Amino acid sequence: MNECHYEVLQRFGAVSGEWLLAGEWWRLLTSCFVHIGALHLIGNLFALAMMGPLAELLWGRGRLLLIYLISGLAGSALAMTLRPDSILAGASGAIWGVQMSLFVWLLTFRKHLPTDLANDWFRRLCVVFALNAGVSFLPQVSWEGHLGGGIAGVMVACLLNAARFGARARRAAAGVALALLPMLFVGGLAAAMGAQGISAWQHLRERVAAEAEARALADMRQKLRVAQTDFNKEVATRLDKLDPDDVRPVEAEAGLTLARAKRTPESVAPLRAKVAALKALAEDVERHATAPPIGYEPFDTHRDRARAFAAARAQSFALLLGLLDAPGPVPVPARTAWETARREADQLWTDMKPK
Repeated sequence: MNECHYEVLQRFGAVSGEWLLAGEWWRLLTSCFVHIGALHLIGNLFALAMMGPLAELLWGRGRLLLIYLISGLAGSALAMTLRPDSILAGASGAIWGVQMSLFVWLLTFRKHLPTDLANDWFRRLCVVFALNAGVSFLPQVSWEGHLGGGIAGVMVACLLNAARFGARARRAAAGVALALLPMLFVGGLAAAMGAQGISAWQHLRERVAAEAEARALADMRQKLRVAQTDFNKEVATRLDKLDPDDVRPVEAEAGLTLARAKRTPESVAPLRAKVAALKALAEDVERHATAPPIGYEPFDTHRDRARAFAAARAQSFALLLGLLDAPGPVPVPARTAWETARREADQLWTDMKPK
């Protein structure tokens, strides 16, 4: 099946074990209304047209709908239990349920019908049954879905008859059983999905896990490429301008300037412009290095260290600007705070660089 058909079937409600593992249980029912190609649809419409009017006459619309839906659900559940690696679509399971419900009705009420009519109906149903049974074993046809739908059709029909006739307790029990029947089919499938002895589901879970891991790895690589490109463009090229060796001349000049007892704004203006530019650069680097982790530890760690270094460098320059703007002698605690911040930034640079 090509990728286009796969995506179309997924979008329109077909069912497969992979999608059930993703929690999309509603597909067990919606798949009964999805068909693969015109021939598939026309074949099921023809079968339904042959049996539907009679089944509606015998059961009534409400009961027929119940037979159809529960049988379709059961067919999907059994098909997925036995062949979870396939993609299932079509109303065949539901149609088999309708077909088998006619057998149940005929066997139940045969004695109330004229013998010739009952025999004629029975022969016709046997012919339809034989034809549908033969179709069930053709390639690309789910005999499992047909079997599940047929069994469910018999069960629902028997319970409907029990709910219509007999004592009140019997009718109530039949009603409860009808309500529980869909949960029985879905619960059986859920048990098969979690069982260790069903190799088909084990292989499917392993394949789905491997594909998910491969997709996660591909996503990680893509995120890493994007993040590295942005980091190299916005951070790495600017970090070198904050290298302790590059900023040390400015810091040394600032130390000499701060040692002067008298400083005028005009005398410190060129130096202050240099420090302000470095501070703005450090803040810009910090901003671009601040991002959520991508999940690749080496890169995340390196980017975090770059951000911490840029933040520390910006802090040291902010303290230095405060010292340059202060008139008169620089208080010892203030200068000590700046020198401490400068050394911390230098140490973070050393920690960031590969050993």
